[in-house]
Amino acid sequence: SNLYGGKEEIVIPNACPSCGTLLKKDGPILKCENRFCPEKIVQKIVFLARKNVLDIAGLSEETARKIVDSLNPIQLNIFQERYIFELKVEDIIKLPGFAEKSGRKLYENIQNARKNVPLPRFIKALCIDGIGEDVGKILRDRYHNLYTMEDYLAPYKRNTERNKSVLELEGIGEKTAEILTSGTFWTAIKNLYDYIVPVEEPNLT
Repeated sequence: SNLYGGKEEIVIPNACPSCGTLLKKDGPILKCENRFCPEKIVQKIVFLARKNVLDIAGLSEETARKIVDSLNPIQLNIFQERYIFELKVEDIIKLPGFAEKSGRKLYENIQNARKNVPLPRFIKALCIDGIGEDVGKILRDRYHNLYTMEDYLAPYKRNTERNKSVLELEGIGEKTAEILTSGTFWTAIKNLYDYIVPVEEPNLT
């Protein structure tokens, strides 16, 4: 290939290399919209392991890939990235390159990551595009805990002020408000809540 502007064309894929789903253009980005895509789940596990999310030492991209490769389609579909919390010590030890000691250590790191998770980190750990720690902090400062937040925002609660309430918050635009009051967002919360109960922080304001 010619480094200096040769005629070699870059081939843009139209299907996801991991799961074969047709890719969708989102601005300049090509996205795989299959939420059961193995590679997307690998990347979400890697995201959860990051220091500024759940901080799981020893859970590298390579290990995340081994975990996803070891799952059957049902496990992959039901749990997705949350399967890491379902892993038993013996499941980890069976992964290539793991032994008793390293398996137990990773298991402990994953279990410890479920403790003392503040609400903004919990919101970030939902792995929802556009909803990060900043949005989590705004929600914490306004609602203080998940229960109050649920009363105001959850679509299954009879709150006629729902969207108005969240749109009044500084830093929350219409697109974000739509996500925060959607069934998808609240299903993600309920699913993660099975493994992580966010700690209520003292009111810092």
